[in-house]
Amino acid sequence: MATIEGKLRQAWHQQQRYVNLRGFSRFLIWVILMIVLDFVIDWGILFQIRMTARIGLLLLAINVVVLVWALWHEWLRHLKPFDPLRVALDVESKNPTLSSLLVSYTQLKGPSEKEPDISAELIEATRNQAIAETQKIDFREIVDFGQLRNLVLVAAGILLSFGVISLSNQEHASALFKRLVGFDAVYPTRTQVTEVSGHLVVRVGDSVDVTAAAAGVIPKDGHVYTRSVDGGSWKRLPLKKDSNRSTFARQIKEVVTDLEYYVTIGDGQSAVYRIRAIAAPRVVDTKIDLTFPGYMNKDGQQLDLLNLEVPAGTEIQWHLSCDIPVKYLKVKTDRIIGENGEVEIVEAEVDDTGKQVTFNMSANEPFKYTFMWTELESGKDFEYGDVQHSVRVVADSIPEVELMQPLSDGLATVQKTIKMTARARDDHGLEKAWLVYSINGSKEDRLPIRDFKGVPSQEFSFAWEMKKTLEKLKPGHRVAFAIEVVDRNPIGQRKRRSATRQFTVVELEGYLDWLRGELSAQRDEIKRVRDREITAAVKVKQIKAQETPSS
Repeated sequence: MATIEGKLRQAWHQQQRYVNLRGFSRFLIWVILMIVLDFVIDWGILFQIRMTARIGLLLLAINVVVLVWALWHEWLRHLKPFDPLRVALDVESKNPTLSSLLVSYTQLKGPSEKEPDISAELIEATRNQAIAETQKIDFREIVDFGQLRNLVLVAAGILLSFGVISLSNQEHASALFKRLVGFDAVYPTRTQVTEVSGHLVVRVGDSVDVTAAAAGVIPKDGHVYTRSVDGGSWKRLPLKKDSNRSTFARQIKEVVTDLEYYVTIGDGQSAVYRIRAIAAPRVVDTKIDLTFPGYMNKDGQQLDLLNLEVPAGTEIQWHLSCDIPVKYLKVKTDRIIGENGEVEIVEAEVDDTGKQVTFNMSANEPFKYTFMWTELESGKDFEYGDVQHSVRVVADSIPEVELMQPLSDGLATVQKTIKMTARARDDHGLEKAWLVYSINGSKEDRLPIRDFKGVPSQEFSFAWEMKKTLEKLKPGHRVAFAIEVVDRNPIGQRKRRSATRQFTVVELEGYLDWLRGELSAQRDEIKRVRDREITAAVKVKQIKAQETPSS
């Protein structure tokens, strides 16, 4: 026969079963409701707007918080440790005829220090009476599992329904649970988006075609959503359906930045793909080496400008650094080569990195040039034009020469030595000077008189003994002469001749008469100049006298 203590513990176990069944049923309902809510939110909202799969981790964290609260509130807080007095009170509440005998039984254990006056016989009598009165009572009846019938039926119904739905939609359930733990799973749809054009590469500024095919239920239309890879809102564009096939297409015009896109057809939706816009290569650093023609005696120079001005005959070497790798660079000029009128195109050298480019050209005449780039990064060999640059060629100027002496034409004898003084200059250096002469307008002859050796300017003198050069010279002949200089340009030397002087050869008596006349004219001119100076001095004195105040 079971003791009262044993029966109380059995009643407590029954209470725990009741609490566990009730808590489990309620918690199960919470779990299923949260899963259903997760599906509605994830499939109906997050998946439709292409939220990243990692948002499922946030949704899972919210679930954990809610379910921990539900577990405590609906279940764990109702679990109590074994307390005979509390269980006895519960039993007496169901059996009022006990009149606190069971409570007294659990409280009266015998005389104690706190209650020394209680009679042991009284305690024993009370306990025996409690045993007798509870002998036929089943303490476990304090728990009525019938109260949980509706709750258990509801929980079982929900669990069964959820199980049936999950089994019939295993792909949806699998996708939901995968997305909740952060995997990028896709929900099954009636329409499946297939054969999407995928990741695309396009030359910046060009248009690109996005295509997709559909399977399953084929709707009449579809859409493509695009946005910048830097973020922002999605832009919706309609897809055009091929009338005879289940394919859709859309041209996205003038792509200038990298884009993300995905396709929706019916309830089907593709993954997110990327359209990469490959920009034209840009020159980020320019170094141009100039090698001047040797005749200039000038050191080389380095510039950093693509528009140049150089002397004719300069060798130019370009060193360019690009921001993205290039495969080829062709430099197209406006210079005509060949018999067919073809323009000159220079192939540049590209290093292994694709970012360092070098090419050379000679500048004998002005020309314009532009770059034709072929990029390397995309693997599609996109070609790009560029702005036009120019090389302005400063032509070698014609040298200058001035015959300073003699100043004018005159007379001479056969023995005359004509003393000449001249000044010559050139922008890049002088080569030689000649005396060019002729008799009576006949064919000219030349006599070298100076080697400048590349100096840019010089004043020089030369004494011409006509008799040594002109052996047949005689009175009556007219001798015309000038000084001619040439520069050092090897491409095409430029010449310049001074003013021409002419001397008429006369007999000695005639020359002396002419010389006397020249001297007399010079004396008269000197006298006139002196008279003018005296007159001017007198007038200055008169003006000063008029300006002096009287005392």
